[in-house]
This record gives sequence, C-alpha cells and structure tokens, in this order.
Amino acid sequence: MATYPIMRGLTDAQQMHLDHPDTFEAPSAHELATIMPGDMIKVCQSRGQWSERVWVEVKGASGKYLIVMTEQGGFYRVEGRHAYSIWKQKDL
Repeated sequence: MATYPIMRGLTDAQQMHLDHPDTFEAPSAHELATIMPGDMIKVCQSRGQWSERVWVEVKGASGKYLIVMTEQGGFYRVEGRHAYSIWKQKDL
C-alpha cells in the first residue's frame, strides 16, 4: 500500500468533546471502531483563524490511520480521533 501524506491542521474531535461535553458531540470509541471503507467522515481542518469542516471518503486503513479521499481526489491519512461525524455507507 502506498504511503499517503498526513492531512495537517485537523482538530481533535475527541478532545473537543472532553473539553466541552455539554455542547460538543463526537463519535464514540465503538462508532470509530466500526468505520469501514466507503463510509464518509467529517473532519475540521484549521489554518490560523480559518477553519473548514469537510466530508472525506474512507478508502481503507493502515495502522492507526484511516486512508481517506477528498472531494478533489487527493488521498491522505487521518486518525479516527479527528472524525466529527460518521456517515455509514449503508445510510447513503
């Protein structure tokens, strides 16, 4: 399997939930463990004061990383802790 770059500047959704449990929800450990190829996950990429939440498609896994594809066709590695939301393939 090719080595893909790590998607930089991602917000840790799990830490956000720990810091703000009453106002910020994040997927549970069980939900993160059930992510499969074809599922979509929402991540938040930040640079300075700019941030954007985007959906990426999960293509596979490599160790602690999920291999994802952006809407523009780029492949990257992200950790499950960066997932804000999960949209299961079966729900599509």
